Amino acid sequence: GLRTARTLGIASLGGATLDNEENYLIKKLLTGLGVVQVENQARVCHSSTVAGLGTSFGRGGATTFMQDLQHADCIVIEGSNFAEAHPVGFQWVMEAKARGARIIHVDPRFTRTSALADLHVPIRAGSDIAFLGGIINHVLTEEKDFREYVLAYTNAATLVSEDFRDTEDLDGVFSGLDEDKHHYDPSSWQYEGVEVQQPTGEVDEQYEERVRGSGGAETHGSGGARTAGRAPRDETLRHPRCVY
Repeated sequence: GLRTARTLGIASLGGATLDNEENYLIKKLLTGLGVVQVENQARVCHSSTVAGLGTSFGRGGATTFMQDLQHADCIVIEGSNFAEAHPVGFQWVMEAKARGARIIHVDPRFTRTSALADLHVPIRAGSDIAFLGGIINHVLTEEKDFREYVLAYTNAATLVSEDFRDTEDLDGVFSGLDEDKHHYDPSSWQYEGVEVQQPTGEVDEQYEERVRGSGGAETHGSGGARTAGRAPRDETLRHPRCVY
């Protein structure tokens, strides 16, 4: 048949901060105009990060307002051209800088973000882990961390299971690695006295008995509700099996 309303000269790229209703209206409007290329930043930019972050940290929303950046004393931007990629959000970085905050940009490239930062750190591509590891080592060795915050709001003082083995013990890998399947079994990573239930909810026959016998807590791999009981902690951070 005859093609109508097929516009190839216009494209649309939606933002990740648009809500469902706004995306629906944009798509309906552009489709009515015959625009074929309708894309969204959330899929193009973040399709790979969803799987990576889900595996590493779990799935969840942002933990703070971007406006809170204006109250920061120091802001480190790594691997992002914040100033050009997210100019609306970057206004809060500039607000913090106007209040005296120090802005550090870690990126192999020199971009507009680098030009606006107080310090540009042009590390080699692929060396992020070594760079961050060095910073972490310095913070821990020199005790530069905000200790009161670490004890009150992180799991640093919590003891891990005796079954857990760190990279120093296993030549660079953590316990639970199946080299044939290239897959980790995280069951040994649980806290001391805490039974980890599979995200599927399936349990073996001895599960309830183990939980009652240990007097500990149960935690769900899918982020289920907490139950009674707490994993032991060492507030001095000197126990060899504390997360710290």
